[in-house]
Amino acid sequence: MATGTRRLSAAPNIPVAPELGYPSLDMEEWFAFFASPDTPAPLLAQLNRRLRTVIDDKEVVELLKPLGLEVETSEPDELVKLIEAHRRSWQARMAATGVEASD
Repeated sequence: MATGTRRLSAAPNIPVAPELGYPSLDMEEWFAFFASPDTPAPLLAQLNRRLRTVIDDKEVVELLKPLGLEVETSEPDELVKLIEAHRRSWQARMAATGVEASD
């Protein structure tokens, strides 16, 4: 079973959690590039454009597929929204199960 909400292209025969009756088991991993909060906006835009050029390259996409990695790019403000959504989701899950963060 894969824990995402959609089947992996590298393993299309492996069902995902919702297909097996676990609709809330959506623990997809993702990777992102981060910069210091005080990075000037023009530099962030330039970095984003250049990173997307590499990440969106067909050869790079094909190299990542066998690893089960599927390329999705976004704008910096979309990443902020994604992180916040994940934080809220995990905060609710922790509260529902009584799990507490510790040092």
